[in-house]
Amino acid sequence: MQFLAPLNADDLKQAITAPLATVPALRFEPGLPDRILADAGEAPGRVSLVQLVLTELWDRRTPSALTHDVYSSCGGVAGAFAVHAENVFLMLSDDQPERVRRLLVHLARPGDGETFVCRPVRTVELAPELVVTARKLAEARLVVLSRPAGGASKEDEIVELAHEALIRQWPRLGEWLTESRESRLWHEALRTQRERWELQQRDPAHLLRGPELAEAHRRLATAPEGVSADEIDYILLSGRRTRRRASWRTTALWTLAVLMTAAGAAILNLAI
Repeated sequence: MQFLAPLNADDLKQAITAPLATVPALRFEPGLPDRILADAGEAPGRVSLVQLVLTELWDRRTPSALTHDVYSSCGGVAGAFAVHAENVFLMLSDDQPERVRRLLVHLARPGDGETFVCRPVRTVELAPELVVTARKLAEARLVVLSRPAGGASKEDEIVELAHEALIRQWPRLGEWLTESRESRLWHEALRTQRERWELQQRDPAHLLRGPELAEAHRRLATAPEGVSADEIDYILLSGRRTRRRASWRTTALWTLAVLMTAAGAAILNLAI
């Protein structure tokens, strides 16, 4: 797969308007290219989204123009993309729908209130079958695969939703995210705690303990989906530390009991 640099705003506007300039007597209604460009925003997959909506505008053009009315009726960039996503999903077979659900839920995190926002993820954090799914969805333009500047290895590869419109406008994904909200909130809290531990040079004071650790073990046993290998290691390390501390406490209590018994015996002997 080849990674391409994204178009800047001027280049994308040129890509929108240039093809129609070659068609006699056909034009965009005034302001429509700028409206499309604004709605596409800065999303990583905005070029593909623009292509989708331009295709819809072309198919429903009047004899003389691509119109604002058609653009509004198809829901703009976001609406056209949501329709495309549902069509892609309905074409899936076998176990692909469940893998798509697992992947897309992992590519969003809870935001303010009841909202969700996009969350880029390194492909090395995903289960192998989800990496395969990510590549298929990249071909369908639902997600984008990229690498940061200077990134060359597979560990640098990032997958993210092509546009936040999927979260806002695709009902199916909205339902998945709503259903998973509680587990996603827990996962984000775990990620935050682990990052704090790393920032503090892995200070044991920032490991999980008590009810937090018990909850992490419960979720790891019942719903490990989406928990990365690094996060699993963090949970297991927290458990080992808790067991060591419990062992030390038990040993200390036994030692204290022995000493108290010995002291009691010595006092009794002196009294005799």
